[in-house]
Amino acid sequence: TKEQLRLARNEIYARHGMIFGVTDLDQYFATKSWYKPTVSYTDFYTTVEMSIIEEENVILIQQMEKER
Repeated sequence: TKEQLRLARNEIYARHGMIFGVTDLDQYFATKSWYKPTVSYTDFYTTVEMSIIEEENVILIQQMEKER
């Protein structure tokens, strides 16, 4: 579903510690034992380096979201 795709895309960011500032995402990922919120959304893109595979997966998921 579109919501599952949204969660999958944001899980990539969450695994790097993104604090979303969006209530439903922050609450959802707070229930995950592996989630360690450390980086604000505004600082994320200048302080976190994702792998090429992660970046490509984000793009792929975004394309799938647009098709739904």
